[in-house]
Formats: sequence, C-alpha cells, structure tokens
Amino acid sequence: MQPHSSWTTGRPCASHGEGLHEAVARTALARPNAPALVSGQTTITYGELHRTADAWAARLIDAGVAKGHCVPILLPRSTDLVIALLAVLKTGAAYALLDSAWPAHRLAEVVADLGAELIVCAAGAADLGARAWSPPGGPVPVPDGYRPVAVGGRDPATVFLTSGGTGRPRCVLTPHAATARLFQHDGFARFGAHTVMPLAAPLPWDAFSLELWSVLLNGGTSLIVDEPHLTAAGLRGAVENHGTDIVWLTGSRFNMIVDEDLDAFQGLRQVMIGGERLSAGHVARFVARHPVIVLLNGYGPVESTVFATTHRVTAADCERPGGIPLGRPVPGTQIHVLDGARPCAVGETGEICIAGAGLAIGYLGDAELTAVRFTHVRLDGRRVRVYRTGDLGAWDQDGVLHLRGRRGRAGGRRAVVSVPAVPFTERGKPGEPLPHRAGEHAGELVAQTFTEILGRADRPFTELGAGPHVAGRICARLSERLGRPVPISRLYQHPTAAGLTAWLETTDGTTPATSDVTLLTPAQTALLTNPRGRAAHRLLTWIIDGDLDPAALESAVAAVHRAHDPLRAAYLLRPKPAAWSSPDVPPPPLEVLPPSPDRAAALSALRLALSAPLNPAEGEVWHAALAPAGKDRAVFGLAVHAIALEGWPERELAADLAAAYNHGRLTSRRRPRPVTAEPVAGLLAEPSGVPRLSWPGEPDPDAGGPRHLETPLPPAVMAHVDTLAARARACRLSVLLALCASNLAEVTGSRDLAVGLPAPQEYGPAAGCHAHLLGVRLRGRALAGDPVAVRETGTAVARAMAGGGVPFPEAAGPLCQVVFALRDTLPPGLPLAGLRTAYARQPYLELTAELHAETWPRADGGMDLVVSYDPRIVPGAAAEEFAKRFADRLRTPGDHALL
Repeated sequence: MQPHSSWTTGRPCASHGEGLHEAVARTALARPNAPALVSGQTTITYGELHRTADAWAARLIDAGVAKGHCVPILLPRSTDLVIALLAVLKTGAAYALLDSAWPAHRLAEVVADLGAELIVCAAGAADLGARAWSPPGGPVPVPDGYRPVAVGGRDPATVFLTSGGTGRPRCVLTPHAATARLFQHDGFARFGAHTVMPLAAPLPWDAFSLELWSVLLNGGTSLIVDEPHLTAAGLRGAVENHGTDIVWLTGSRFNMIVDEDLDAFQGLRQVMIGGERLSAGHVARFVARHPVIVLLNGYGPVESTVFATTHRVTAADCERPGGIPLGRPVPGTQIHVLDGARPCAVGETGEICIAGAGLAIGYLGDAELTAVRFTHVRLDGRRVRVYRTGDLGAWDQDGVLHLRGRRGRAGGRRAVVSVPAVPFTERGKPGEPLPHRAGEHAGELVAQTFTEILGRADRPFTELGAGPHVAGRICARLSERLGRPVPISRLYQHPTAAGLTAWLETTDGTTPATSDVTLLTPAQTALLTNPRGRAAHRLLTWIIDGDLDPAALESAVAAVHRAHDPLRAAYLLRPKPAAWSSPDVPPPPLEVLPPSPDRAAALSALRLALSAPLNPAEGEVWHAALAPAGKDRAVFGLAVHAIALEGWPERELAADLAAAYNHGRLTSRRRPRPVTAEPVAGLLAEPSGVPRLSWPGEPDPDAGGPRHLETPLPPAVMAHVDTLAARARACRLSVLLALCASNLAEVTGSRDLAVGLPAPQEYGPAAGCHAHLLGVRLRGRALAGDPVAVRETGTAVARAMAGGGVPFPEAAGPLCQVVFALRDTLPPGLPLAGLRTAYARQPYLELTAELHAETWPRADGGMDLVVSYDPRIVPGAAAEEFAKRFADRLRTPGDHALL
C-alpha cells in the first residue's frame, strides 16, 4: 500500500508571492498603532517599525546595498536588530544574522563567504573585512521618492549558518516564500493579531525566523528576550506581564522547564517543541497537567526552513514504542519517504526527503554541494526537487510520519559545528568557546559554561536531564576555555559546578596524557577537520538464521563497547586532537526495525537505518540495528566510524561480538601498537592536474547511492596472478594494479590515471583509524598491461610508499579518480552459538572516489572482485564493462600480454 497523496502534501501555499517586508507593510498601513515589538519598557508599533525600516533602507541603498546582495547583521537581540533586518529586506537584499559571541576570525570567515561588502553592526565594531554601517542613533526621516525594492517569493531573503559537521559554516540561502508558507491562517498553528511570542532563539538559527516572522506576518507582538535563554521564570513573567500565548522551545529546554516549574506554562494556548528527540516522560507530564494547551512537535532541517512536519501531541503518543511522531507536512511542503528514488510503501522504512516551497535555494558559493544535497527524483511522472535529510522514517496506516532511525546531525535539526572542535550548545547550535583570559578564575568559567549549556549552575548537571552528549559539550567548551583537558569521566565524578571547580583547582592539567585521553593520529585528525560524510563509515552485515536472542545481542554490543576504549570516546580537536574515552559514554542501542517480508527487503531496511550519520565529537561512533526477515531469520548490522576502528581488523570486532553473545561477557582488550614516524603528505603535488575520467554512456543523476558488482573467482586465479608476478619480478599488488589500470584505460580512453591505494600507518599511543591513501599516478607504459607496465607500476607504488601518503579526506577529488585495494583479510564471521550466520557484503554508504576496485580473499583460496561505483558519475554499463574485463583477464591470464 502506497501513502495517499493527501498524506505526503501539506495545504497549498497561500502566500502572496511577495517579500516578507511587503506583508509587514500591509499590517502597518491597516493597523499602524498595533504593537509590533516589545523590549523591556519600550514598545514599537507597526507604523513606527515600517517607517524606521524605510528610513534605514534608504540609507543602506545609498551605502551600496542592492538587490541580490547578502548583508550580515552583527547586533544583539533587540529592536534595532529587527528594524535592521527589515530594512535589509526592503533593499531587495538578504540578511544573515551573526552572533557577537563568535570570535573575530570566525565572523570574518562568514562575512567573506557571504561575499558581503557591507556589514550592519554597532559603532566601533572590529574590522571584519567589510564596510561597517551602524544604525542611526535617533529618528531619521524617510527621503522623498523612496520606495522599497519589489521582490518575488522566490527571491533570496535569509541566510542561515550551518556546517552539517564539515567544520566550516555553510551559508544556507532561503527565499521569502520558504518562510511565508509556514505562517498562513490555515497552517500548522494559530497565529494572528492576538499572538504574543517571545523572541529568544539564537540569532543565526532558523528558529529565530519561526519566533519573529510567525508574529510579524500576522500582526502580532514579538516580545524580545534580553537573557541568553528563556527560563521558567522568564516564561512565567512573559505570560503574566505581557500576555504571551505561544512559545517555541527545544526539547531539552522544554524538559528543564517541566522539571523546574511545570506551572510556568499556565496561560499559554500553544507550545511548540522539537529540535531534538523528545522525552516521552516529560511530554506525558506536560500533557497531564495542561491538557488544553496545544502541544506541537516540529521537525525539519534548516535546508527546508524551520519546519517540514508538525504533530499535535496527545497522551497516547507518549506510549508509542517508536517515540513521538513527526506528523504531517506543513503548508507548501511535500514529504516523500524514499528508498533511493523509489517511494516506500506504508510501514516501510526509507529516507525522509522534503520538497516544496520551503526548500532553500542552496548553499551560497557551493554549487557542487547544493547539487548533491538537493537532488531531483521522478515521482508520479514529474521531476521533483527534493532535499535528502538523511533521517529515516515511515508512514503509518493513518498517514502520520514516524522517525525510524537516528537523526542525522548534518544540517538536520541541527548539530552545527563552526570552526573545528567548536562544541554544540544545548540547542544543537554553534557555541563558540571563549579563550581563557589571564587571571580569570576557573570557577567563573565553569559557572558560565554550566549556565550557557544547562541554563543554571546551582544543581548537578545529571539532575537537569543532561546525558553524556551534553556532558561532552560542557567538557569540550571548558577544555577550550581553560586550555587543558576536562575529561567526561571527571565531570561525572564531580557533577556540580562547585565540585568540578574544586577538582580543576587541585590538579595540574598541563599535559593531556591522562588515562582517558589519547592523542589522535594525523589520519584521525584529518577525518575531524575535513570529514567525508559517510565515506568513513564501515558497514558490516550478517544474515542470521535460527532463534536469535535480541536482548543477548544488545548486551553483546554493550560488552564490546565497554571493552574497547575507541568505541566509547568522543573525538575532539581542542585543546589537542585527542580521543576522550569514558565509561560514561553509553553503548549504541540495538535498533530493532519493523519486520521485512524477505531477506532482500531486510537488507535494504538495515542499510537505510545504518546510513544515519555518526558524530564522533559527541561520542557517537557506531550504530547497531537488527531487521527481522521472516520466521527465524534476521539481518544484523553495524556501522562503525573509521576513526574508532582501533587498528584492529573487522574480523576481531565480529569475533568479540560473538564471544560476548555466546558467553555473556567480554574481557577488556588493549592492543599495543608499534611506533613509527609520522607520514609526510609528499604526493599532493605529483598527482595534481590529472584529467577527469570520461566514462562512456549516461550516468543516472537520480540514483540513490553507491552500487557494487561482485564477481567470485576460483582459487586458480590467485595462482595465476602469482605466476605473473614471478615472471615480471614484481609483487601481487603490482600485477593486480597494472591489470586494473590497463582495463580502466581501455574503458575510459584515458592515458593518465590517478589511483588511490589504501595503506595502513601506525603510530605510538594512538587510537583508531590509521588508513592513508597513497596517490599513484599511472600513464604511458604503465597502462600497457605487459611486464614493463608491471615494473612501472611497482616503481610508482614504491615512490608512493616512500612519500607516506595522504589522509583519506585530503585525497578525494582530483588527487585520485579511482581507488584500488588488495584486501588480505577474510570476511568477518559472526559465529553465534546455535545459529547459522553468513556475512553479506553491502555497497558502501559513500565513496571516496568515482569507482573502487577491490579483491577480497575467500576461505576456499579464491577471491571476490568487488567493483563499487557512484552511478551519478559512472554509468552502470561502464562499471559493468570494467568489472567484466578485469574478471575475464584474471580468469584467463594466458590470453593476456603479461604472459
């Protein structure tokens, strides 16, 4: 059964196709004396707001601001800030709100990325690379003849800053209609002239748009909060003193107010929550105490502007095993649950993809990333632009969307990392650490950090609904501010601000080499500073037949988690790149998926579940999931981030899982590693300038992800390869690489190839991934496929080994067109007692190059040739031709020039 179209499509977008400022102007003309902004004792009417913004806009136009520009605004949350952003819109430009707490270097980076020539800021602000324009100090007249610039609904309006885990802010450019669609009269919530709503969200976040424009587009009143966060006392005062009737809160902030003062919500008509997975217990307490207040769960990544779906929460929702539903689409929005480009049936898990008027125009200055994240799929015969969230969901029989997988923190609501190692705020937004100033008492910094993240510093953090992820944020921010490590385990030992301060003041902290802090290798550091999305995820999957005990399997996952430090660690760049392991980092739960009708469907569902992004900075380095596939059959799988693979083979990880399942326990293992010199990325220049490969045929731009071709080869093949190596006086790798390159040259017509070779590198007291990519350039005689080519290839490989290689993230793109790997380990077995298990190789979640060719040994002495490719770049027919040629030459070496 397919979802009904009425489920997937929200109400039609009723916006006028105009600019946001034009809608405010209509209210100013109709109700000029209505209160628009309240800040302390100051009230600004719609008429005053409109006239002042016109006057400022005229001056901004004189200063050079024009339609199509992006104007950064660096002002505190205030009436001037609202007037300034409205003035920018009246010039036809888009605004980007910056946070004054960010350091100057980060602000300058954002200003440069926006291409801004002018920045709106207070007088005397630091030079950030653009001309400063400060708001007038008093009333100014509107010049004769001034008219606001006319814009359309699809013209740019706002820029939200998010990095999606890349380490550098991305500028998400959204149009006027994306915001306007949300706040129409028949929308997801009731907004009107009566609405009074606090304006308390962080400025760069799209929740600020929710709080501001829901009011101004409907003639209501925005109550500007001058505190960092909306507290329980602040909410109570807003209701009692100003008539606040609606509020937006993150899940964690909602939990804190429920715990601290449940009656603070009294008098509200509507409460909107979201931004994080909700606590059913806190929601249940709220619903029981305030049954008449509308409680809405909102979901949506920043790339779809504020909300994509909402759900009115009931008491029954708190009992659902899968958590509070995501609900139904908001106006002007379509939700599609897809397996690649195929719509999923009701009850089938797939990726949540969003379409409609809420989608961003794209990432400013990054057309390539925009094309990757905002793709087109063909639905009901139409070509539809969608944003792929990375979140997993499913429709139920009532047409309600449910979250089925862990939230991706890649632009989705909304883990944002600014510069490397900046921790998250409690809202999942940038929280730039402040440097430790000389003479500043540690207690002041601890109290400040507790207050910023938890809202208060007078109670143990564990009593404020905070878990290990929040603990990681506290420790990361304190580490940056103090210039010394603050291990998570120490925070759990001293959970109060006073207790942690006492520990800090009685310990040295000059060296990070504590028992639970391990320095990272250059390869790991590269994974943090320039992550490659899911290309760093290792996907392991097994078919299990028999009476499996899911509880024992989950216990086994927990046992392995406890036994291996890299699996229970947070990976941070500051104060030094290090893994911060702690027994308090929880193991991943075993996510049990809805039953699938057969093995193929279970494999597909499992792959989708395990494709959720991992977050090493918060200690989330692996996932585990189980997909039932009929009676006494299931598919079990793991996704493990490469940064946490402790230099130990995947087979040992599987063996430890089996031992823990079979015996109910696992002894902690610590494997010593030899010390070698750090690598030098000496091959960055040599493979540069390699031309792009020209693959015959047409790629599939709507393909959902990597695919692979697997060809089994008999034991005689390896004997033939070794014979060829002996005759050419070369190694097995040189022969296979020479064959790979010659086949690539024949299929693509290229005579200049850059091939990446994975190679392990090991270091001293270091945890995790040690894989580097050796860039090998092959051209001329190296592509001939004869003994001379093998020798040329061997020389190129030796030169690459001497250069030391380049960490994987640095090597993608022009440095290597394809990757070749000679694997030397058997597939990881999972010998569970009383069960039959078989390893099932799945396609990679993402690739580091256009095509990967690998040879894997088998227990019978043969090998599997596995060709993985990105069908959006490499046509399927071309990949199949390459795989066929390669396999044929391995099967029939007597016909090849090497003999």
